Amino acid sequence: MIRILSLGFLYLLVSRSHNDHDPKFFAMDKEYLEIVGEEEAFLIQGGDSSLQHMVYLLRDTNQQASLFYAPIVTPVCIDGKCKPVHISLYWNLIGNYVGYALPPTIPLSKYDHESFEEGDYLRLHQLLMDDKSVLKRKTLDDLFDKNANPEKKVRYKGEEIDGVTGATRKEIKESLVAGALYSCYTIWHLAHGEVKDQIESYAKAQGKELLETALLYSPYRDYQHFAIRGLDSLDLLKNMKRITSILPTTAPLTRSYLLKKLPKGAFADPRYATLLYNTLPDLDLNAKTLLIRRLSYASDQGIETCFRHLSVLSKNQIKYCLKFLEQHPDKKTDRVQALLGILSENEDFSYSYLVKAFLDK
Repeated sequence: MIRILSLGFLYLLVSRSHNDHDPKFFAMDKEYLEIVGEEEAFLIQGGDSSLQHMVYLLRDTNQQASLFYAPIVTPVCIDGKCKPVHISLYWNLIGNYVGYALPPTIPLSKYDHESFEEGDYLRLHQLLMDDKSVLKRKTLDDLFDKNANPEKKVRYKGEEIDGVTGATRKEIKESLVAGALYSCYTIWHLAHGEVKDQIESYAKAQGKELLETALLYSPYRDYQHFAIRGLDSLDLLKNMKRITSILPTTAPLTRSYLLKKLPKGAFADPRYATLLYNTLPDLDLNAKTLLIRRLSYASDQGIETCFRHLSVLSKNQIKYCLKFLEQHPDKKTDRVQALLGILSENEDFSYSYLVKAFLDK
């Protein structure tokens, strides 16, 4: 009981004093410099079931939601001794971990209370950035190799375990801070546990306003993907200029998802079709295939734009486009015919012979 009360007091102390928001590591731009206000959002449960941690919503100078953060004080108990870990975790508006801060006079420490070295702090940040870490599907006991011969041992839950080398399973040892397995495990699960679902629920509750402004128009790929997943066909059509501007630069998974989700109207409208097919030189192979397979929905201007970029396509993709014209001869406009004629005479175009054979039919 005394330990719980002590940790609760430390929690209140840190939560009330941490107002400057100056993370040690931060994976976004310096949004934290624009923070002018914070409000209580929800509580999350710590690894110690007797403790809860308040998560705050941080707002910028325009009173717009910017980040979430939680000042954490949680115990690490090994060999019968408990020492609190002080750390503030930051998440973006869809619940992805983005950074952490530390009290200026309280460093993180390892199993034998040695302080973290500078490289240890970076390794911790890299571990927390990995939401697919092996820590996700393992219990703490699963991470120890009981058949190993460790160089150093401590006691955990009455059993001798390794705090530095040997007993930590080899497949995860390189991604952890040596000597800080328990701390890494505890902090990772705080960063990637129930808090993510809570923040996602917040984002969804804000409706299309958040999706169409802060997220779709942000420079962050995870925001873009979240927004595209949440917008319907009409919303996508309303934002086609933005859609086509991020298409070449967003993550390949998002790009493929978007091209499959776009309604036929995006290709039938001459303005949008031209914008879409003008991205061909900057797309990956799979995205190019998805685009050319929408030619049957495309306006004449979109088809012409596609054939203007025929030289950036693969052999099979070029064959598909030429077959499309065979099946839809009305789409072989004078402009398309002229473009094909130029390509058939271009000695620097590796597949000019395909175009020439098509025109000679």
